[in-house]
Amino acid sequence: MSFYAWEGRSEILETLKTFQEYISRKRLVSYENTDKYGAVMDRIIEPYELHFSESSWYLRT
Repeated sequence: MSFYAWEGRSEILETLKTFQEYISRKRLVSYENTDKYGAVMDRIIEPYELHFSESSWYLRT
């Protein structure tokens, strides 16, 4: 996840809070992913950690 100028943007902060909650409760996350060819697939991941580096958030699984 890459969020430039993310501070103060409530929709991003809510997403981060949700992931933090899922990590602390050891819950799985399901979402739809679209690859560079436009193919859509369902994904299920177990989030482990949120990491911020150089203006981007990374979700470690």
